[in-house]
Formats: sequence, structure tokens, C-alpha cells
Amino acid sequence: MIHRKLITFLIILILVNLAWQAAGQDVTRLYISGIGQRTSLEEYMERICTEYQCRFYYQEGLLDEIYIYPTDNGKEFLKFLDVTLAQHGITYIVYRNRNIVFVERSRLGLHNYGKIAETGDNGNIYASVDIGDPMLSGKFRKAELSGYIRNGKTGEPLPGAVIYLEDLDLGVVTDQAGYYKTEIPVGRHPAKFSYIGFEDREIKVNMISPGNLDIELFESTVAIDQVVITSKSDANVVSTEMSIIRLDAKTLNTIPVLMGEPDLMKAMTLLPGIQSSGDMASGFNVRGGGSDQNLIMLDEVPIYNANHLFGLFSIIDTRTIENLELFKGGAPARYGGRISSYMDIELKEGNLKELEGSGSIGLFSSKLTLQGPVMKEKASFIIGGRTTYSDWILSHVPDVDIRKSRANFYDFNAKFNYTLNRKNRLSLFTYQSNDYFSLAEANSFEYANHLGSIRWKHLVSDNFTFSLNLFYSDYITQTVENDNPVLALSIRSGIQQYGGRYRVLIEAGSKHSVETGLEGNYFVFSPGMQEPYGSESEKGSRELEQEQSAEISAYVQDVYEITDRFSVSAGLRYTFYASLGPGSVNLYQTNEFIDGTSLIGVEQFGNHEIIARYPGFEPRFGLRYVIGTTSSVKIGLSRNYQYQHILSNSTVVIPTDIWKSADKYIKPAMGDQISAIEQKRSKS
Repeated sequence: MIHRKLITFLIILILVNLAWQAAGQDVTRLYISGIGQRTSLEEYMERICTEYQCRFYYQEGLLDEIYIYPTDNGKEFLKFLDVTLAQHGITYIVYRNRNIVFVERSRLGLHNYGKIAETGDNGNIYASVDIGDPMLSGKFRKAELSGYIRNGKTGEPLPGAVIYLEDLDLGVVTDQAGYYKTEIPVGRHPAKFSYIGFEDREIKVNMISPGNLDIELFESTVAIDQVVITSKSDANVVSTEMSIIRLDAKTLNTIPVLMGEPDLMKAMTLLPGIQSSGDMASGFNVRGGGSDQNLIMLDEVPIYNANHLFGLFSIIDTRTIENLELFKGGAPARYGGRISSYMDIELKEGNLKELEGSGSIGLFSSKLTLQGPVMKEKASFIIGGRTTYSDWILSHVPDVDIRKSRANFYDFNAKFNYTLNRKNRLSLFTYQSNDYFSLAEANSFEYANHLGSIRWKHLVSDNFTFSLNLFYSDYITQTVENDNPVLALSIRSGIQQYGGRYRVLIEAGSKHSVETGLEGNYFVFSPGMQEPYGSESEKGSRELEQEQSAEISAYVQDVYEITDRFSVSAGLRYTFYASLGPGSVNLYQTNEFIDGTSLIGVEQFGNHEIIARYPGFEPRFGLRYVIGTTSSVKIGLSRNYQYQHILSNSTVVIPTDIWKSADKYIKPAMGDQISAIEQKRSKS
């Protein structure tokens, strides 16, 4: 009887177990999904247990402070556990594909895959992280390592962060999303993760099979005796790019400048190959070029006047800047339109974790910055503004003319970022500024910038991404001459640009990448509109013809690391620029000096009819050869065309300057550059 009851009990137990297995989910095939904001691992596992009838076992408190982020959506659950738990000294055991037991590694006596820290050959102590599936040990000779590097305080990505594997003499740089990817041999490799202004993090990576490693870096706090501006030496040594300078806001904020205001443009003039445009000027010249031959972009939007109050202040508060790249030569094929340099200023995305703000009151100006999450770990914002109260200061000067003068400015910028899911990111950006200056209530100058953009980035796969950016830039100036009320007049001019960029990046392997894209721009030039100023003025109204132009560009850039020491970068940009109607063009006698005596007629052009066209190819080529472990030699060739110019009688950008398009008689400027450089890694 007892034997029969025991058999019956076992049969029932087996049937129940089979039924549970049939209903349960195979956790080895589970992918992370549905993460909209930072979620604790325990909370996520409770959701899984409810939906898929699987079970998790762990000691209370063991999984505290372990979280899953929206960027983890789409990852294999077990691969996520491999990387994340290893950093906390925890491992797990899968039982019958639907039960997971979490336990401290030390309790299992793990050695091969269980080390949390170890000492390297150089005596340094490294945290040790296992990457991949231990069950696949021995099946790979090389494996792909990828992941994101973020600001540990705010959760923002760190573009341009460097991952350096010392024993392989291999360096990798993160993209604008803070993402990196490389292929390395299996085994243990000491890796250093670094970013300017942040504490380095050293980890011994144990590559078993392909896997992810996400890293958080934290800002460093050090006492500063002197300030030295440097480029990212590790990145510059391993990259094929040359004559490039990368800076972040923390570096810029340590530079003492006029009136205690960190100044972006003045900081540039401290670097080799860059000179100031003049005293009290915020513009700069690169290797002998003019100030209008530099393309300055805020979040990929061109800005046409990058200073306040004739150069006393630069255009934006450095506390809202994430990083800056300045190409003094050999720029990648994605850049075009200038022949001297390209400056790309990337603004911060905002704190994803908590609300924070900062402000300051200075002798001449005050500023305020506010940032924080709209949806934690998913959407964020950052807004910043500055204004001056120099009017109040001038009103207390004893001199009557100065007391009647005015000088003020303001600027405002805002950015909103939204991570729709792991593969889609959306950002909105705007910048507004205005400057006004008058002397003794007689003559006055006013100019303003209005910028805006919407940008979408889509990750098709780990090897294929594209981005779309639509933007506008509007620059307006106005000059008033009021010395004599009868002859008083105002003159307005400006330039408007509407554009779009489509970029595609294909990673054909850890040593080969291809970037291609399209760009279109439409320009409206307003040379000048004169109007009477005041009721007593006898001046008449007059307006010069507006000019329109269109620009279409396509480019491709191929970067290939042929060997560990030798890399090549080859790019080609094609641009078609057209000056468009409506408009009238004077005709002159052939081979005669162009003036009133050689004028033979006027040709009329209709709306959007092509007046002049300028197609052009712009090759970009670079070679890099690594010498030893600390330096490399680079050679670069490049050609650039510029289709817009400033008409000015001063080296300083002032409101009376007028932007002019290339047309039938004014040809585009062309610049060819051949350069060679030896790049060395800093000892620090």
C-alpha cells in the first residue's frame, strides 16, 4: 500500500513538473524589452516571473543597486547578466532553462571566471569582468566587444571617450552616442576607459565570446596649479584624422579670461595655428585664413556671428557644452563649405537622473542653467541663458556721452532629448541671441541669431546607423545713423539658411568603417534695405535685390585599418552650388575692366532660374603609420570650396558686414592643403 501511494505521488509530481515546464519560458532565449526608464533587476524579474512562469532565487539584498536601462532593450537577458553581475562579484546558475539561482562568486570558489580583481604585470590592480558565455569558452579566437560609456552622475553619453587596450596597443573612440565596438582576441586584456575631465577606469576584460560592456565614468576633482589645453592624445595617435583639437567644457571653464567669463573663442587662440582676429575680437583666424573662412556650428547648425558686444563675450555659455571638435585641416568628407577650419560644438543632453541647476552673477553679466529628466532615464532637457546689465553700469559713468550710451545682449539655448527605444533617439534644439549697442543716443548697432533643429538617429543594427537633421539659421543686422535727424536712416541686412543632412555609418568590422551622406542647403541673402529713421528724416527707402542660392552635396568616407600600424582614410565630397534668380545681372564687354564704362546691358533671370553654377569635387585623403607604442606619423591631402564670403572693411565681424554669395562674377574660393605631422601620446 505504501509502495503504491509512493508511486502515485511520484507520478503526480512528475506530471506537475512537466506541466510547469510546458507553461514556463526558456530564460536562455529571453530578450530584454519594455524598459521605459531605469528599472531595478528585482522588479524586472518579478515581471518576468508573472508573464513567463519562471523562477529566480537569490539572497535578500544581493541584487540591490543593479538596474536595467532603456538602452538595454533588445539585449539577450543572460548576456546582460554576464556583464552586469560580474562587476558586482555575482554569478548565476541556470537550472532546466527556466530557473536562475544568483550567488556570490566567492561562495562557489570560482577562479577562472570568478575573479573580481587581479594584479597586472605592471603592478596595477584591475577590476576583472568576464565578457560572453562561459559555456562557449574555447569556441572563438576573436570576439566582438561593444557597449556604451556614460557620465555616471547624469547618465549622458560621453562621445569621444577612449578605450585603450595596452597589451594589444589598440585604441577605440566612442561615437556621438557614446557607443564603441571593436574585435579583440579572446583572453584577458587590461583596458583603460578615459575621458577628458573624468577619472580613468581600468578593467581587465576577460573575453570569452562576443558581449557587451557598459561603463560609467565620473568627473575628477583635482587641485589645479596651471591650466594646459591639450587634445585627446590617445585618440589622436590611433585615428587617421589630423590637425584636430578636442576640448570639453570642464577644460574651458578653467581658463581665466577677460571679465571672469570663460570664453570659447578666446580659448581657441591659445592653441597652435590659431590667432585672434584682433584686440577685443572674439573671432579667430586659422593658419592665415579669414574669420569668415571658419564654419562654426552649434549642434550641427551653422552660426554666422559667434560673439557678443563686438567680441567681449563669446556666443554661448560653456557650461552647456558637452564637447568641441576643431578641424584645422584634413577634415572628414562630411564637412564642407569653408576653406580654413570647421568647429563643431556639441551641447549637453541634460541630466537623465535628477534635476539640477547652476547660476552665477558676474561684474558685467549673469547666467543660469537648468537641466533634468522629463522621464527618468528616457527623456531630458537642458536650458541656459545669459544677459548683461552693462546699461546700468554705463548710466553711472560721469561722461555725458557715455552715460547716454547703451550696450547689452542676451542669449538663450534649449535642448530636448528623447530616447524612444534602444534604436531611436530624437532631439530638438534652439538658440536665440540679440545684441544692441548705441553711442550717445546717435548711432546704434543691433544683430541677432536665430537657430533651430530637429535630429533623429536610428540604429538599424549594431553595424548600421543613420541620422537625419533638419535645421535653420537666421542672422539679422541693423545699423542706425542718427547724427543728423534730417539724414537719419536705418540699414538692415542678413542671411538665412535652411538645410538638411542625411548620414549613414556602416561598420564593416572593427577595422573598417564607411560613412556616406547627402546634404542640401538653401540660402537667402539680404544685402541691404535702407529706410528713413524718425519722423524728421528726409531719406528715401531703398532695397538691394535679394540673392538666393542652393547647394547640394554628397560624400563618402572610407576608413580602413590595413594592419595594426597602418591605416588609410579616403573620402570624396561632391558639391553642386547654384546662384538662383529672380535677379538682374549686369553684362560687361569681354576682357574689359568691369566698371560703368564697360557695361553693355542687363540680363534678367526668373524665379529659381540658374544664374551661375559651380560643381566641384573635394577629395580628402589621410594615412597613419604607428611608430612604437607612443607615436604615429600622418599625411593628409584635402581640397575645400567656399561659396559665401563676408564683405567687410574690418578684420572683426561687425554688424555692418554683409554676407555675399558666389555669383556670375564672384567665384568660389578654393583651398588645397597638404600636411604631415608626428603625433605623440602624452606621458600623463
